[in-house]
Amino acid sequence: TATRDSGEVRYRQLTEGLVWRENFKEKDPKTERYSDMSQRIRFDFPADWTYVKDAQTRTVTGEPGDGTARLSMNPHPRTPQGPEEYLYNYLNISQLRDGREIRPAQLKGYTGVLPGQDGNPDQRIAVVFYKMNAYLFTGEVAAQQNFGRFDEQFLDSIETFRPISSREIAGQKPETIHYVKATSATTVAALGEHLKLDPFEVDVLRLINGYYPSGEPKPGEWIKIFKR
Repeated sequence: TATRDSGEVRYRQLTEGLVWRENFKEKDPKTERYSDMSQRIRFDFPADWTYVKDAQTRTVTGEPGDGTARLSMNPHPRTPQGPEEYLYNYLNISQLRDGREIRPAQLKGYTGVLPGQDGNPDQRIAVVFYKMNAYLFTGEVAAQQNFGRFDEQFLDSIETFRPISSREIAGQKPETIHYVKATSATTVAALGEHLKLDPFEVDVLRLINGYYPSGEPKPGEWIKIFKR
């Protein structure tokens, strides 16, 4: 009697390398997020702002559509001084009002308000240290009456400053499905350790292969795995 092909081989061929879970590469990046892969840093401008970068000065500047405010950031060489002393002694910034330490992503920083002179509006000034650079932020408004409203957005934006880690970069590559054939030594725990899965992911591995909550593969069985 002829036996009907179950289609398992064809199914494995079709699903080998298929993206598993979320495909980070196809996600639309935040339009207001600025990333500098050479410096390995990023931060978010306020929502709906657009930004441009001056390659010559390495200054990036963002503003809302009506141009009533702008926030700029540019890197400077770091010195052994602390952030507050750096602003005053190295960059020669005038005395700031309401100065305080900040810790975006646990990095060292300092911020305050630079009072406007000769009828000019106040400015938000901040510096954040990361590796060999000091990143200077300057928030400006076209009219003083708008400073309070925009200053909250300046501070929120500065607080999003982050290093881009190697792990985060690796995380942009999506997980894909692959198949391995079990041997007499294959266990789910061993596979999880080899694939560097956390306990939740090990449970998912069991679930998608029909071994949940405590089953183990038999020699010769094809096991579906996911990896980057």
